[in-house]
Amino acid sequence: MVKQTLFFIVILILTYTAISEATILIQKVQGQTNTTTTTNAGPEQKHTISVTGTSSSNVSPDQITLSLSVENTALKADIARNLNAEKMTKVMNALVNQTGLDKDQITTTDFNILPNINYTGGQDKIISYTASNTIQIKTTKFKESDISRWIDIAVTNGANKVNSVNFDISPLKQSIEKLNLVKKAYNNAKNLADSLTSQAGVKITGIKSLDIVQSNYNPTPIPYTRESHTFAATSKAPTPISIGEQELSISVDIVFLITP
Repeated sequence: MVKQTLFFIVILILTYTAISEATILIQKVQGQTNTTTTTNAGPEQKHTISVTGTSSSNVSPDQITLSLSVENTALKADIARNLNAEKMTKVMNALVNQTGLDKDQITTTDFNILPNINYTGGQDKIISYTASNTIQIKTTKFKESDISRWIDIAVTNGANKVNSVNFDISPLKQSIEKLNLVKKAYNNAKNLADSLTSQAGVKITGIKSLDIVQSNYNPTPIPYTRESHTFAATSKAPTPISIGEQELSISVDIVFLITP
């Protein structure tokens, strides 16, 4: 009986000691957690103002792409091809010899021979063949008056289709113009931010971010109809061409840092 009583007393002492040590350990862990939370407080949030600056300008194109074709029809494909080759050779030689264009500024962009089919009497019958050869003139060395001369010389020597005249701003000129527009767009955004912060009674202290968000350039094609180049072929008056200007625009988003 005495042995059992002593055994239970020892168990109680050991249990109390274990509970006490566990309580102390939990308190220590809680103390460490609270300390870490206090130490890792985040930095103070900075105040900002966001503005968008824009700039645009009208620019004269400095690059032209002119597309011309020779089309002819014959009863046999080989005859159509030969006639087409003779006419296109005459057109290309005239453009090089009479205009000062270099051969490498004139390239072939399309050539085909297609059958013309008569769908009558329930049967398909080939009645002729049409050969078409398309060339492209692409250059940055030209005057406005040159374009009329090129078209008229080409038509006079056998070209019977003017597909298109496209005026573009060359990549080099675009790069130069965009640099100027970016500067103007930035100044526009900065002036707007200065005005806003002045009214609000705060100061600009720096820039958080700056992005070019929009850059627009739309080249302008000038389509030609059959009536247009038929008129050019039969009239002594030069084909009228006007280049005009094209618009370049840029927008920038800037986030400025501010302080009271």
